[in-house]
Amino acid sequence: SSSSSTVTALRFGLHRQGSRRRPPVATMDSTEAQKQIEQMTSFILSEATDKANDISKKGEEEFSIEVHRLITEQKEKIRQGYERKAKQIETQYAIAKSMAINKQRLEKIKARQDVMGNISEDVKGELAKAVQASNSKDYITKLIVQGLLMLLETEVGVRCRKCDKQLVND
Repeated sequence: SSSSSTVTALRFGLHRQGSRRRPPVATMDSTEAQKQIEQMTSFILSEATDKANDISKKGEEEFSIEVHRLITEQKEKIRQGYERKAKQIETQYAIAKSMAINKQRLEKIKARQDVMGNISEDVKGELAKAVQASNSKDYITKLIVQGLLMLLETEVGVRCRKCDKQLVND
C-alpha cells in the first residue's frame, strides 16, 4: 500500500522533498494523448469549416446584392432610354402633324387664291361685256354710286381704266 501510494504520489507529483511543494503534474498515456489531439484537430477543423461557410455565405450575399444593384441600374438605363425614344417619337409625330396641318392650310389658301383669281377673271370679262352691251355711262354711274354708298365717306377718289376716263369724268 505504501508502494501504491508512492506511485500515486509520484504520478500526481505529491511526494515531498524538503519543504518545497511541487504542483501536481498529470500524466497521460499515448492513447489518451492521441484522442485529445484528434479532438483538438476535429474542433479546429469544425471551426475552420464554420468560418469558411460563413465567409462563403457572406460572399454569396454580397454577390447577390451586387447582381441586384447592377440589374436595377441596367433596368433604369433601359427605362430612361425607352422614355427618351418615346419622347423623340412623340416629338417627330407632333412635327409631322404640324407639317401636315400647315400643308393643308397652304393648299387651302392656294385653292382659295385660285378660285378668287378665276372669279376675278370672270368678273372682268363679264364687266367688259356688260359695259359694251348696255349704256355704259349709266352702268358706270350706278357702279360708282353703289361703291360710294358702301364706303360712306365724305371725300372719295375714283380710279378707273383709261378707256373709261371720259365716262367717269362726265
